[in-house]
Amino acid sequence: MSKKVFLIIGASINAGLMLFFAFYLLSLPYVHGDDMMLIEYGAKIKNIVLGLEKKPPKKDFIFINVAYDKQLIDKLDTNGFSMGKQAIVDRKKLARFFEVLAKKPKNQKFILCDIHFADSASINTCEGDSVSNDIALAQALRKIPNILLSYHLDENNKPEYPIFRDIPRGISDYDTPNNVFLKFKLLYQDSIKTTPLLMYEYLYKKELSKGRLFDKLGDNFIFNTFIVDLPIRNYDLFHTKETYKIDNLENILSGAMKEEDILEYVKDRIVVIGDFSLYDNHETIYGETAGPLLLLNTYLALERGDNVVSFSLILCLYAGFWVASFLAFRISTNQHNINQRWKRLFSFLSYFLILAFTSMLCYFMFDVSLSILYLSVYLFILRYILLQIQRFILRLRAYQTP
Repeated sequence: MSKKVFLIIGASINAGLMLFFAFYLLSLPYVHGDDMMLIEYGAKIKNIVLGLEKKPPKKDFIFINVAYDKQLIDKLDTNGFSMGKQAIVDRKKLARFFEVLAKKPKNQKFILCDIHFADSASINTCEGDSVSNDIALAQALRKIPNILLSYHLDENNKPEYPIFRDIPRGISDYDTPNNVFLKFKLLYQDSIKTTPLLMYEYLYKKELSKGRLFDKLGDNFIFNTFIVDLPIRNYDLFHTKETYKIDNLENILSGAMKEEDILEYVKDRIVVIGDFSLYDNHETIYGETAGPLLLLNTYLALERGDNVVSFSLILCLYAGFWVASFLAFRISTNQHNINQRWKRLFSFLSYFLILAFTSMLCYFMFDVSLSILYLSVYLFILRYILLQIQRFILRLRAYQTP
């Protein structure tokens, strides 16, 4: 076999192996710190410097802030005795709001209610009857089909379901090793669907099915775990000249808006309810972002197809991996470079730059970013192994030469 044929075949096979390795790395819920820095700068260059970011239409959303609508209830210990008080979102206000929406259940496009109804609450009415706010709220929620409530996993990874067990619900957690939101996983424990996925399935009538290498959503193969871009951020709600429409629940119920005004206010829009100001902020590469926005942006990513495994993406990755693999095989088979130690650093930097370029290209075109450090280390190790094989062959030939 000639050297040229060996290089082509070796690079082609290794590029395929790297493709599977890259898919495995993409399935992990985290990225390496150096890769995160590359993703952060790439995102800021693409979205802020170059202005390539496309903001979703403002007319499609209404954001309702419940950060300042609180009531106090007893905080119970494991034996059911009160330890003091805890603040929850005011159930009476929520009940009033949803009772209005329930009069036209499908008036709004969808309701994403990022409130964890983990504990019950009750009040005394002015008539003196003891009535649970939760009952009134539950009755209103049952009349609304296009709604999702949030819940979470406890410290033992067991679901902490809302007290409203018969209302559609979705898990709203994400995994991260460093408290910075970057990736979102659509499916937990192989069967628990997350809020953005359930929202997408409802609105687009498509079901996720598990696969061996990739999951399938509708007709498309997808990544179950993927990097989520954030086109709607806190900045877009509070600081731009033309912000998305956001209002406090108290203002909506204060009397300035009649019931017909509220229904017109939410008509044909996605209504996102949650804490946008105080206690539900999460660190991202853009700074702090409200939890409900993380869920909404993940849904929008599904809508855009950011996690779709397309043929174009596979071809782009394979081409970048083939070039890097060809370089690794070419350097390793060059006898003049075998004992030049400075070439090691040069080769590693070459792999890193090629993979960095491939990663940036895939991010700009497909919103997919690679873990280039692990892939560079893999190529560096491959080059070392090939060099050892080359040395062994040279020694064997020298030994056999009379």
